[in-house]
Amino acid sequence: MAAYLLTVREGPRVDRIRLLSLERALDELERRGSQAAAAAGAAAVDLRVRRFEPVQQVVARLELRGPGRLRAGIDVRGDGSVEGYTGRLRRRLVDQAGGEAAWDAVRRVLLPASREVIPSRPMPNEIRSERLLLRQLDLEEARALAAGRKDGLRPAADGYPLEGTIASASMVVRRGNAGVDMSGFGSYQVIRLEDGVVIGDIGFHGPPDPAGGVVIGYGLAPDARGAGYATEALVALSEWALEQPEVKVVNADAALENRASQRVMERAGMRFVNETAEKRFYRLP
Repeated sequence: MAAYLLTVREGPRVDRIRLLSLERALDELERRGSQAAAAAGAAAVDLRVRRFEPVQQVVARLELRGPGRLRAGIDVRGDGSVEGYTGRLRRRLVDQAGGEAAWDAVRRVLLPASREVIPSRPMPNEIRSERLLLRQLDLEEARALAAGRKDGLRPAADGYPLEGTIASASMVVRRGNAGVDMSGFGSYQVIRLEDGVVIGDIGFHGPPDPAGGVVIGYGLAPDARGAGYATEALVALSEWALEQPEVKVVNADAALENRASQRVMERAGMRFVNETAEKRFYRLP
């Protein structure tokens, strides 16, 4: 499948993100663009001969490149306004319909013109918390991670994919190949909203059992530990699960010696229910 390159320039920082499909590239363009627009707040700049108001300053530029000489992007200005364009050397502004966001206008222009045939697939589930985005893996992403690859996927912390990443992605692949509909009860990447970096995984061991129980497992890259991300992710996914009519109980467990993981469950409000020679078991509610 063709690869798309999204280059995000914000001040001295430059991020380059490779994505496997145009739809996914446009989703990332929207996500990073909306973050930049929300953070925009430039002051006017006075030079000797000219004053540059915030609306005249480009604080972030997102450039998308793809096959067939595809070139497009958005500019975020200092006042938070955004405009989309196509082309590179001869840029053409994309007209926005009433109430249409710039990234939606770019999407409207690019998707009908794309030569890529994108197979129909269910949209991945997304769950947001204060600092995190939990995004469910689709089958294509799971296949890459199961093979230990992260090329073409989102930027990730050092040490990712984890050993548990490969195991959970392999489970998604097996069930996907068997035609099992995971709905929202699959594996999720934990993405830090601040910088869009994947810092770990969280997810379900499977769909709800006949009694309405689900089991959640999680893991973070070493550099992301100790900041409360695991607790925040566990709370977000548990709350989502308990909102589903078929779920009555959320379960989790940790090795007996893994006090750090046990503290995560306790801080997430889970109660201790049982212990064996190897594990401690927790439950919510």
